[in-house]
This record gives sequence, structure tokens and C-alpha cells, in this order.
Amino acid sequence: MRKRKYGNGHNGIRTKYKGKGFGKIQLSEALRRIKEYEGLKEIRVWTNSNLIAPKNYESVGFVLYDTKENSDETAFSGDYLYYRIQLQ
Repeated sequence: MRKRKYGNGHNGIRTKYKGKGFGKIQLSEALRRIKEYEGLKEIRVWTNSNLIAPKNYESVGFVLYDTKENSDETAFSGDYLYYRIQLQ
């Protein structure tokens, strides 16, 4: 069976509401819905180290499995962090 990959980005939480737990609630609900699909074994995500996302992913069970240096000087600079969570 061929592995399917899907992409998505930015959780859409307004800046004034960040840091109040809404991102974790949103991510937890997304995981709950994703787990309803049969046959899915793993979810992988990546983010940058200077964002709040690593803490959010770890808080719902994602595990860091790889890092890569990022030398880009953009607003999202910081090393790339690769996370995964096992569903089965």
C-alpha cells in the first residue's frame, strides 16, 4: 500500500489568544478526528525550533525523531524539528 502524505500549516489562532491553551485544544481535537480513520499508523509533522509549536506537539504525545539545521534568516528561522506520533 502506498503511503499518503498530507500537508497543512498554521493553526489559525489569533495572536491575542495564543498561550491560553487553545492551540492544544485544537490539536487534541484534530488528533481525535484523525484517529477515527482506519489504517493510519503514524502522523509526522515538522516545525521550527523558535516557535511555540514544539511544546504544543509534545504536550499531546508527539515525539521528536530528527532535527536539521536551518540557516535561513526568515521570521521562522530556527532549526527544523521533526515529530511523529504512533496511532496504533
